[in-house]
Order: sequence, then structure tokens, then C-alpha cells
Amino acid sequence: MSALGSLEQGARLGRWRLDRVLGEGATARVWAACHADLPRRAAVKVLRGGFVEDAVARLRFVREAEVVAQVRHRGVVPLFDAGIAGDQAYVVMDLIEGESLAARIERDGAMPPRHASFIVRELADALVAVHAQGVLHRDVKPANVILGRVDDGAERPVLVDFGAAHLLRSENSDAPLTLRGELIGTPAYMAPEQIEGVRLDERADVYALGVLLYECLSGRRPFDGTTWQATLLSVTRGRYVPLRSVNPAVPRALDVIVRRAMHFSPAARYASATSLRDALDDYLDASSLRPRVGVSLAAGLFVALVAVGLLARPRVAASPRAMTTVASRHDGRPAPVTALVARRAEAPTIDAPRALVAPLSHDDEHPAAGASVPRRRRVRPPERGTRGALILPHIPVRR
Repeated sequence: MSALGSLEQGARLGRWRLDRVLGEGATARVWAACHADLPRRAAVKVLRGGFVEDAVARLRFVREAEVVAQVRHRGVVPLFDAGIAGDQAYVVMDLIEGESLAARIERDGAMPPRHASFIVRELADALVAVHAQGVLHRDVKPANVILGRVDDGAERPVLVDFGAAHLLRSENSDAPLTLRGELIGTPAYMAPEQIEGVRLDERADVYALGVLLYECLSGRRPFDGTTWQATLLSVTRGRYVPLRSVNPAVPRALDVIVRRAMHFSPAARYASATSLRDALDDYLDASSLRPRVGVSLAAGLFVALVAVGLLARPRVAASPRAMTTVASRHDGRPAPVTALVARRAEAPTIDAPRALVAPLSHDDEHPAAGASVPRRRRVRPPERGTRGALILPHIPVRR
């Protein structure tokens, strides 16, 4: 097994038998495998290509896996074995059944803001645990996120593929784990300083999370040149189409988070994955409360207006002598009550809002034959003695 191409279905690495290829990246190929003695399935990642012949690359591959195996977090795929068989370096991890985030975006396009925020929030929380072990992922992207089902049946993102991981603190200074001049990662998600080859810290992964959140919310990458060189150039210039220009439905508060996470200058970004996670927590808390607060305020305002209306209503009095009606129309149908004039001085009997109506003339009380009775009258300025008059709804009067 001197080359990766010699590995075929049924081949063994350590105590693991390779069954089928699950995926393939720039540095490794991932197989579904079974344990030779135990009823256990796993995913086995094997170093590939020119990296196989590089002893330093093989050593680094295994040592990084050993460090990542110390991370205990539901958002990080568990690594529990690693080794070198012949000239093959491999790591063994849990086999997570699910769909990649890249496949989900390609199929469904832009995600709802809260769902996208939850996914990136969980990934930021996972990177907090990774960074605490002194490890940078350096290749955070949708293809390296599996949307798997956990024990309670809920869908959660799991960060996989630490093949490009970098140790922030190397115990052996004689064997650096990142070689000078290396360009490791995916151009569309690499931070500008990662492309420039300067020293990296947690903010490089924060930048990648910002790019990932942009893609989840818009359904497209902010930097996507026709070639990888063109993509690298776009990243180093820091020019991309603003998120709300692509998807105006993105809330402004979330757009601010994306822009800060993707800032060209590391000093202007969130200082750590913890800060980004907390910012997304604040957004999720605020957005979850907003609908309930809106309904409560609307209901409270309605009750207040009703209460004020009831308290402010004048209590007016009416007497049978004050009511003027048209007993009937000439076609035999009941005529509507036209108006009611009530004076405040009389004993209160009903509650109603104020209105002003013109007094009825004699002609209005006795319409000519064939004339139609208007259902609504034009309001004229009140005359003396008509203050407090009001208009009643049209109520049929039966003969």
C-alpha cells in the first residue's frame, strides 16, 4: 500500500476494513469502514496524493488528529483513533449520517434568517471548544458541515474534516506543523491574512464563519471567481456584493453581524468565536421575543383605547319626544331612523359618542309622494339648541 490508489474496497488499515468511499478532499479521502473485531462502523480518513510521500506531512496529520481527539463537543465529529500503516496515515472518527450544509444550500437556496443564525451559532460554539485546545480548523465551509440527527431527533450541524487544522502551540519547535509558504484551505472561505501567509489566530476561523453565514442567508458565496486565483484576488481586495443587496429580507441586525465577522481587518472582527457566538445569541433572543412583544403591545394598546373610549364617552339622555322618524316609505317598507337629538339636561339613559346633525325640517318629516328618503345627510354646523346631538345607526322600524 505505497500509494493511495492501491487502497480498494476491502483493504485494511489497522483494525479497520474499508467498505466504500464517502468523499474526497484536497488532502484526504474518506471511507466508510467496519471494525475487524467489533460491530462498529466509522469513517476513516486517509492522507492522499503527494502528502503520502512527505514524512513531515504524515506526522503532522496524525498529531493534529490526536489533538482534535481531545475536543469534546456535540458540534465536533469525535475522533478516537489514528495511526500510520506502512506509509499510509489515517484517522478514525464517528460515522455521521446526514446531509452536508453545502448540499442543503445547493438544493434549497437561502435559508430563513433564524435557521441560518442557529447553524452558525452552533458552529461558533464548537470552534470555541476547538480553539481552547489550541487548534485552528482553517477550512470551515459548508462542505465540511454535516447536518446530522442527534439523539433527540433534532438536526444539528457537526464540524468535520480537520485535515487542514493548524496547531497554535507546537510542543516540538523542531518539527513545525505548518510549513512556511503553504496555502491550505478553500480560497472562497480563507481570511485575507491566511492568503498572505502571516501568523494566524482564532479570527481566521471567525472570518470563515462570517462567509458561511453570508452563504446560508443569500444562497451564494460572497467571493466566487471563475478561477481560484480570481477568487483569492477578490478576497484580498475585500470586495463583495452587500448581503442585503442579494437578499433584502435579511434583518439589518444580522447583516451587521455578518459584515463584522467578514471584516477585512482582523482587528475589526469579532475577537474570538465566543464573541461571535454571543452576538448570534443576542440576535436569536431578540428575534424570538419580537413577535410576542408585538402582539402583547398591540393587545395592550387595544385594551387601553377601549378603556379610554368608555371612560371618555359622554353620558347623554334621550326621550321618546326627541326622536324623529319616518314611519314608512311610500313603497310600504319600513323607513330607517334618521336621527336622535338628546339633551344633556335629561336623565342619562344611554351611552354614545358625540356627533352633530342638522335639525330636521318639516319637509324632511313629511316627504312628498314618490320622493326617496336619503339614508345619509350632509352634516351642517349646529344651530342653537342642538349641541350634544348624535347620529344613530340605520335601524329598520317595523310598522
